[in-house]
Amino acid sequence: MKAQHKQLAFTLSELLVSLSVLGLIAALTLPSILNGANQGNLKTRQREAINAVQNMVYEGYMNGEFASLSNYSHVNSSDPLVALISSKLNARQCPKGQQAAPCDHNHMNEGESHTGTDHSARWVLPTGVHVWLWGNNSTSSFMTFTIDAVPGNTSTRNTAGADTMWLLCNISEVPLIITGVPPIRPGQCGAWNSGHQTTISALYQ
Repeated sequence: MKAQHKQLAFTLSELLVSLSVLGLIAALTLPSILNGANQGNLKTRQREAINAVQNMVYEGYMNGEFASLSNYSHVNSSDPLVALISSKLNARQCPKGQQAAPCDHNHMNEGESHTGTDHSARWVLPTGVHVWLWGNNSTSSFMTFTIDAVPGNTSTRNTAGADTMWLLCNISEVPLIITGVPPIRPGQCGAWNSGHQTTISALYQ
């Protein structure tokens, strides 16, 4: 006589409980997974933007192209320094006054005074990251850039997860010494202040 085998199966209530547990786990873990992916993408875009600016500055410095340029004016669209950067940076230049996408970022989101309507040195990289030239100081021989990886949104800075940072690029013949950050060598770019040093350091961890 053949032995009878009892068929084992989940009951409907057991399936519902299992699905509920899986749903709870997904609800708890999915936001952190998505946030991690977004932060990874943000870091990649920021690193690429910093490298693009760094390469442009280094090439111009080595060729002596910055040596004879005077201080940059925010309102001068034909400024020689703006033209030089445009020729070297693989990016779309945003004309003064243009605020249509992708040139729609507004630095007043950060509490700054400059918007797209009064600033002539803005570029958008192929990744969508905005690069702003805030100015150059021909006496001290440095240029200040803003890297904004999330244009159009309220920006954050001075934190490890910030989407905006300031770069100081040294075009002099001697190291640039800024309190709170490592010395910036000739032809190199570094953090504007210790807060942005934290942001930049987080990109390479």
